[in-house]
Amino acid sequence: MNTSSILLSCGLAVLLALPGLAHAFGDEVVVGFMVPLTKKGASYGVQSRAATEVAVEEINAGGGIGGRKLTVITKDTEGDNALAIQLPRQLIDKDQLIANHRAQWSAEIEAVVPVCGPRRMLGF
Repeated sequence: MNTSSILLSCGLAVLLALPGLAHAFGDEVVVGFMVPLTKKGASYGVQSRAATEVAVEEINAGGGIGGRKLTVITKDTEGDNALAIQLPRQLIDKDQLIANHRAQWSAEIEAVVPVCGPRRMLGF
């Protein structure tokens, strides 16, 4: 099991530990995944996305999360802090997500935390 699989599994375990959050998803557990896929940091982001896709396939092949299918909505941060701030807002407002695998770069994470915290989005 690779690092992405472990992190994703740990974050999802936290979700399932909170029955109200897990129940809110119905038949699916849907989480956001913010990563640079283009521009600055794309080589790392593409690898992270590939590892996450493998982890999701393995989790779903094993019965999902508490019997629910795991679905990941991937957003490209382009390695840009300003864009990284907009993306969790989209995940919360448009996609109605309450959990997100946070941005990959520390500067992006520092920019995103003030957005996610007040909106009660679980970041892992």
